Amino acid sequence: MKKAMERWKSELKKVDVHIDTDDERLQVQIKLIGLTALDLRILKWAQPGMKVCFGQIMDDFMRMIEAFPELKSREDPGASKILKQLFYDQLVFIFSGQIDRSVVQICRRKASILFTHKMTSSYYLACLSHLRHLTAEAAFRKWKTVFQLTQILTSMDKMMSFEQQLVIEAYQACVREAENQKEKAMRYKAYHDTLTGLPNRRSADEAIRMTLDSARRNSRTCALFTINIDRFKMVNEVYGRHCGDLFLQTAARRLQQAIKSYDTKLFRINSDEFCVLLRDDLSRETLASLASRMVAISGQAYMIKGREIFATVSVGIACYPRDGENDLHLRTSAEAALREAKQGKTGFFFYNNELHNRQLQKAGIENDLHSALHKNQFLLYYQPQIRSGDRKIIGTEALIRWSHPQCGLVSPNGFIPVAEETGQIREIGNWVIQEACRQMKAWQDAGSCKIPVSVNLSFSQFHDDQLPEYIRHVLQANGLDPQYLILEITESMMAEDFRHSARMLREIKDMGIKVSVDDFGTGYSSLSYLKHLPVDRIKIDRSFVTDIAQNKRDKAIVAAIVDLAEHLLIEVIAEGIENEEQLHAVEQCRCRAIQGFYYSRPLSCGDFQRYMMTGGGEIS
Repeated sequence: MKKAMERWKSELKKVDVHIDTDDERLQVQIKLIGLTALDLRILKWAQPGMKVCFGQIMDDFMRMIEAFPELKSREDPGASKILKQLFYDQLVFIFSGQIDRSVVQICRRKASILFTHKMTSSYYLACLSHLRHLTAEAAFRKWKTVFQLTQILTSMDKMMSFEQQLVIEAYQACVREAENQKEKAMRYKAYHDTLTGLPNRRSADEAIRMTLDSARRNSRTCALFTINIDRFKMVNEVYGRHCGDLFLQTAARRLQQAIKSYDTKLFRINSDEFCVLLRDDLSRETLASLASRMVAISGQAYMIKGREIFATVSVGIACYPRDGENDLHLRTSAEAALREAKQGKTGFFFYNNELHNRQLQKAGIENDLHSALHKNQFLLYYQPQIRSGDRKIIGTEALIRWSHPQCGLVSPNGFIPVAEETGQIREIGNWVIQEACRQMKAWQDAGSCKIPVSVNLSFSQFHDDQLPEYIRHVLQANGLDPQYLILEITESMMAEDFRHSARMLREIKDMGIKVSVDDFGTGYSSLSYLKHLPVDRIKIDRSFVTDIAQNKRDKAIVAAIVDLAEHLLIEVIAEGIENEEQLHAVEQCRCRAIQGFYYSRPLSCGDFQRYMMTGGGEIS
């Protein structure tokens, strides 16, 4: 036995092996495992005898691991083949007698393959354990000498442990890299718009704050452009959402083209709104030039799926620190400037002191409006409607006023637009209906003449399905006959949704309430409304009355409206009559119902009652 061992040791010394690595971490691992050149010689010496067993080992190995539930449930048809090749290569490596710098790359590639095919590290370790077991059995069959078998198995375990560590470390690196990539993707998604790939609102908010902090520290200025695509909603509705998306992508590319020579980014804030943050100290002329370029380049025709689409953009511009000293104020200023730009001709607007004062005033009105109704600060004025032939009062229009504690009596133009924007208009409008009905019933009970009162509906009220039920409740609560209430709507309200308008008007008419179309002849004028909708009266807009005494066209239009209404059995009333010349011209068009300053301004409740008692005489 001793001589056999000596002979074997002598043979091992002739086996050529080497450990060639300058990786210090790898050298430490080799020492910790106790892997030596002798182990490599033993394994390489055993290679010829073991190599003839590799085929049988792998066949047995595949039969065992293919029974694993994890491999059975895998839909990847190439998984078995990949595993077989991986572990065959591992056997070759174990008995190669070589360790060099390439071993790390080999283990990394193996880990990458395992990770790519979603094979867990625990699954790999289980496979490795089976491979070790099968290789040991093959060694038992091959070598009967105990000392040789023991040395081979010991060296094999060291080599397998060494490779196992490298593969597991590489696998964990793959997991970390995947998590990093996933985190990057999530962050990208959180800070970018999926449709255009542009930085989104969150990204813009952070960029604005950082830029303002830098500008504040370095005493520099910067500018914020808020950009809106005009009538984008129409593009979506007419051409469909897919075309709308393609249109947005094209519009974004054009805006990027416009700003490419500036140190800035384009952000998409919401569906049809973008913003640009300019960090440099740029003059007003330069900013105006850039805004003009944006408007011009965006106004060119868009070819979307063979269709030629036209659209424009509006740009609101606010500058730090003049128009806002923090991100919130600067954004608010840019948005206010954008609203002004939409109403102008150049397509862009700079925030200024006048707009700032209007914003402050609007904010004050908005705050005060919240409590005005509960503090009973609203009141109604009544403007008489007169039959010109005998000057008889045939009706009145209820007009809201706001008795503001500081500003005095505020007309509707001073607060109704704000109420519409903030959503308070519905509550205010419902109060007008309630108060007008209450007051009209009180006058009737006091013996005054019985005339109808006209009340203007807001867009929000008219499109509220609960409106008919509310009006029914108000009439019953006040005991007012429905024939003494007229609801005034505009053509634009009906144009928004024809079916809804028809249904709503039928419900109102079924209650015995009359319907009047206000400002007739402007906006969405369409004879189909008069044909298909149950309308009782039309009010000719004051724009046709102002110059009717001098303008033959206005007179012809009014005459045509009156003639049309007569044939459709619809009443006509002219509003805005302020002098005798206008009155005579309207009367020549056979319009006899008049409303305007010529007969009376809107009157307070007490003054209107006295006006009725005097039969339309002067109110002192």
